[in-house]
Amino acid sequence: MKQGQTWLTCILLSVCAPASPSGDDSLLESARLAAITRLQEARATATLGASVCGDAAVGSRKWGTSCASREFSAPPLLEAPKLRWQVDYGWWGTWSPWIGEGLLLTGSCANETNQGLSALDLQTGKMRWKLASICQEANRNGSMGSAAFHEAGPGKVLFALRREDRPGIDWMLIELKTGRVLEQYKPVKNGGTTEVGGAFSVFTTSKEKQRSYLNLLSPKLDRIVGRYEEFRFGCPLSENQCPPTNFSLPAASDGLLFLSGMSVDQAEPPTRQLHAFEVATGALRWRHTDQPTRKVDGSGRKVRSDDERPMIVDGKVIIRLEDENSHMLRAFDPTSGRILWTTDKQPRRVMNKRGLLQPHKLSTWIGAGKLIVGHVTSDDKCELLGWSTSDGKQRWSREVPRDLNLTASAGGVFYTAYTIDKPGNMNDELEISGYEAATGTKLWSTIIPAHNRPFTGEWSITTIDFGAAGGPGWRIGPDGAIYGVTLKGAYKLQ
Repeated sequence: MKQGQTWLTCILLSVCAPASPSGDDSLLESARLAAITRLQEARATATLGASVCGDAAVGSRKWGTSCASREFSAPPLLEAPKLRWQVDYGWWGTWSPWIGEGLLLTGSCANETNQGLSALDLQTGKMRWKLASICQEANRNGSMGSAAFHEAGPGKVLFALRREDRPGIDWMLIELKTGRVLEQYKPVKNGGTTEVGGAFSVFTTSKEKQRSYLNLLSPKLDRIVGRYEEFRFGCPLSENQCPPTNFSLPAASDGLLFLSGMSVDQAEPPTRQLHAFEVATGALRWRHTDQPTRKVDGSGRKVRSDDERPMIVDGKVIIRLEDENSHMLRAFDPTSGRILWTTDKQPRRVMNKRGLLQPHKLSTWIGAGKLIVGHVTSDDKCELLGWSTSDGKQRWSREVPRDLNLTASAGGVFYTAYTIDKPGNMNDELEISGYEAATGTKLWSTIIPAHNRPFTGEWSITTIDFGAAGGPGWRIGPDGAIYGVTLKGAYKLQ
């Protein structure tokens, strides 16, 4: 987008702010070229096949890797991507995609022509194979359904598809080359199931014992390899200080699983505390209990900070904390749980232009190489901040449009998405931008049609609704391209 067009849009929408006190450095060609040179040199000297996480997965996970940092093991986009292909197979309510071994897997049962699980070629978008029979079972014909993909090793993927005729999920081991169903699994424990870092975690509860249980299942889901029973059943309906859910989503790296949950032996009111488990046995390695007081409730009880959803960045486990006046990020040694650093405090409330206190929130954060990039918002101002993973010190900041979304990263570059609303019609546009993580330098921006592209708002680590059942509607492929689904098809940006 040209400079004049950008600022005209911002004036009309009244949502933009200058990128920095000295102006938008994306327009300073020398800064942009220097950033691109640094990134190219870093890529040239990087170890062949180096990964951002201790994750052996062959596919592109929904949050990047098992570290759940939104960082993908892929080269960066150093210039504005173009639409390389787009296909419209007439699906409705397309399943969140999975990428692996040259294929993009997606589909839907709400279609009569191309219904089923389909494998699209990453280079062309052409359909390699289609498994339509699954839509003629379990009363799925005509339904959008709920589907998820899980890692199963080279040449295979584990596909989970909800039944519509009764409660339950069908688990199918699919051969990637042909789409043939190799095996159907029958889990030894049924419940909310996630797979990360080779661990299939299933949560079950006992109302009688007032306990919740973490069950770690074998790769075939046929036996329990570990079980932890020291979580609370939940909170009484009268308790309004509890976290919105019992558990966070997990992250994993190098044989350890990190999960925040409500322990049975903590003081009231309960909060989620970060736990580290051994993937192989389910044994508890350590638990974080040094939580600051977030507020004091009407009964005089200290409400502690919630550890929310963990991620691993540059070999360190990261969570957000809050005290009575501030929020901050904290890093742990993954093996011992030792606190490595805590960032400087960011105020939770700031004065607005009218002299009134307003919320000021660290709304989401992602990993990008040796940096953690955070998104801080208030009514008057929106900023991106960069913290070093070595010591937690802030390295840079820049103002951005109020409704901008921080999404994911690859190869030292992070990406943002911003919806340009056009009142009166459905033809909104998306402005997608790339930034060097080390400095916050803007590298490029491009605009694509927003219609039917679920591109914004799905990647936030603090959002309760994490998009579709399988995750966000797009991924970054091993070639660095952005692959996504629309309501009726799929596309590639590179």
